[in-house]
Amino acid sequence: MKTISTNKLKKPVGVTALIVLALLACSFLYIYAFNGTFFGWTPKSVSDEASSINLNTPSAEQISDGNASKQNTIDNSSSKTGTGSDQPPAPTPQPTGKSVVAATITSVNESDTMLEIRTVIYSIQKDGTCTLSLTKQGTNTITLTVGAQSLPSSTTCKGFDIPLSELESGTWEAMVVYENDAVRGEAKKAITIK
Repeated sequence: MKTISTNKLKKPVGVTALIVLALLACSFLYIYAFNGTFFGWTPKSVSDEASSINLNTPSAEQISDGNASKQNTIDNSSSKTGTGSDQPPAPTPQPTGKSVVAATITSVNESDTMLEIRTVIYSIQKDGTCTLSLTKQGTNTITLTVGAQSLPSSTTCKGFDIPLSELESGTWEAMVVYENDAVRGEAKKAITIK
């Protein structure tokens, strides 16, 4: 039986450990000597990030500008007016009756079981109701009423969902009327049910 001397095994392990330690020491020395850069990588300290943030008390001008900006936002949101191009046209006053607003049936989708109709009213209104009348010539009329919902630059009907089982195939005339105490708007569209 041959015995292996443990001294022969210790030498390669010891030499390998010394080489690894030497490489690590050289790497740290290289990073330190080149001010923390290593192949284009620069470690960022927390103090560097903190030094770029201004933690001083705001000046009177900064406080005044911030308060003016807040007040402008409050004024625009409460009056629902603005100067942006996304603002809807104002309702058209009528000599008698309610002002007129523009409205459009924006989408008509037919699924396996439902007909979905969506509408937008081009005016920002706080309340109101939307009434849909679906009429097929010579047969019947289906009427549904839903509430309205104000959006940032318009108003929308909360959506009409009609079971297809209530509708015959063919062409129907859809008319949506939006109305509240001050304004009225309507939209029409022909819809073909398969």
